[in-house]
Amino acid sequence: MNASFVFPPELMKGLSTFITTLSGLAFETLPFLLIGTSISSAIHVFIPDRALRRFFPKNHVASIFVALGIGSILPICECATVPLARRLQEKGLPASTAVAFLLAAPIVNPMTTISTMVAFEGEVYPVLALRLTAGLLSALLVALIVEFASHRKAGISATTPGQRFFPVSTVPKAHSAPLCTMRSVTSCILELTRHTSDEFLDTSRYLIAGISVAAVVRSIIPGKVLTDSLKTPLASLSAGSLSAYLLSLCSSVDAFVAR
Repeated sequence: MNASFVFPPELMKGLSTFITTLSGLAFETLPFLLIGTSISSAIHVFIPDRALRRFFPKNHVASIFVALGIGSILPICECATVPLARRLQEKGLPASTAVAFLLAAPIVNPMTTISTMVAFEGEVYPVLALRLTAGLLSALLVALIVEFASHRKAGISATTPGQRFFPVSTVPKAHSAPLCTMRSVTSCILELTRHTSDEFLDTSRYLIAGISVAAVVRSIIPGKVLTDSLKTPLASLSAGSLSAYLLSLCSSVDAFVAR
């Protein structure tokens, strides 16, 4: 007597949805992650800190707005913002300027903008406008609070470089000159390749975990169940915020999971 095991149709349908969703998100997001890490590594390897320092005025509030602007045009992910923000502070910039850059850069940089436009094709303008506006306003508000607090609390210095605002043990050592100074072209290319591959591999594991969770949710939970359970603003905002915290996605690709 021959007996063959047949997978339940519901299981096969869920597995098919999982594979389709996972592969689709991977093909959409990995190119943006690779481009973002490549540009971020190029900035890290070739551009000295002093070249960025020249753009900032001495007025602290004006410096905050410049930091927001630079964060909006530098195509780097959050993996590069922490060490770069620390370098800026070590060069004498106030903590509020470093915080403004730290918060704005991952949200409104060009790679994030492009990936959001691609992910939300058809309804891009409301989503993109809200993301950019809310991101910049939030970064500005927090930076102003830090600037105000720095004048009232000695623990956060507004003027002394290298203070305790960014713990030394958690960020790479700053460099004041480009890593490729006085090196051969081959050495520069190898350094760029090494840094890009390290950052890409380090970030991609979180990306794969995030899109896997999104694929699992889509394959086992019907869309109607999600929409019915998240009808209230409090429930939807709480679920979105908690998911963003737990998934720890790179800002260059989080728009695809958000969609």
